[in-house]
Amino acid sequence: MRFRRSSFRRACVGVVASSAALVAAACSSFGEDSPVGANGTDASVVAEGGVPDGGGGADVVVVVDAAPPPPVRACPKTAAFGTPVEAPADALRESGATLEAVRFGRDGIAYVGIEKNGTHRLAAAEVAPAPKSRPELVAAVNATAGAEQPAPSADALALFFQKGESAARIFVSTRPTVGIAFGDPALVPIVVETTTAVQDPYVANGTLYFTRVLDGAGAGRAIASLPLSGLAAAPNIIDLGPGNGDEHPVVSADGLELFFSSRRAVEGGPESNIWRATRDDVTRDFGTPAAVDLPRGGNEKPTWISPDACELYYLSEGSLYRVRR
Repeated sequence: MRFRRSSFRRACVGVVASSAALVAAACSSFGEDSPVGANGTDASVVAEGGVPDGGGGADVVVVVDAAPPPPVRACPKTAAFGTPVEAPADALRESGATLEAVRFGRDGIAYVGIEKNGTHRLAAAEVAPAPKSRPELVAAVNATAGAEQPAPSADALALFFQKGESAARIFVSTRPTVGIAFGDPALVPIVVETTTAVQDPYVANGTLYFTRVLDGAGAGRAIASLPLSGLAAAPNIIDLGPGNGDEHPVVSADGLELFFSSRRAVEGGPESNIWRATRDDVTRDFGTPAAVDLPRGGNEKPTWISPDACELYYLSEGSLYRVRR
């Protein structure tokens, strides 16, 4: 499926959830259509439809991320992160649910992955221009249980997610314009063995990043990528040196920083820490990763970085944190 947008206007969105204020100010780009909710349209991003079982879906999936060039990086890669602050996230999940992923879209919507009573689902919460009290399920991707890890494209016209337990696959739902429901999902035809899982999708700089899992062991996990214009291909494995449980990639809008969760040894650290690799140009390989200097809370994983690369959001033991450069 192929969508294009002809012109754009600039807008600065303050991402706010709850009166206590979960704020990640991010200047971002919207199309000629108003952001969801800004003109009285339905902001729930709810649609009807079903997820195909297993290997169904389109033969070829082509997604053209028609967003304008990413905003100018406001924080250099060399800038250190400050002290993490716990972000009040009650407005991003339903009562009794555990937060598994948070991605703030440029359409004023927070796309969240939640788990409740053993069931994984995706939801959408309006956070700009004003927050809603609770997120609403994205019905098109929740027609069957098990949808996880939402990943909107930069133009908010495609929503990637994973589904499946032992051998997860990545699906995508699309729409022709913001402010309307996403359509029925299609399987992203990444070329892997039937026993190999692909999961943890994240979209940045016209590229789908994800985790390839050969088996349950940590050494069988690797960060991979494919261009959005060529998803029916074998994964491009990103060389990050000897790894251990590398997963959950989060990439800056300019494609120059890669954050990921790993069980690589960190003295005094918990089971899983956040690591970072950088490069000077998107045509070059990422360099040797290093652990991000953050207080070690436990089972940390990155979940989103702001378009200006100044704020990183991450999850630790079920709580959402943000840290600013």
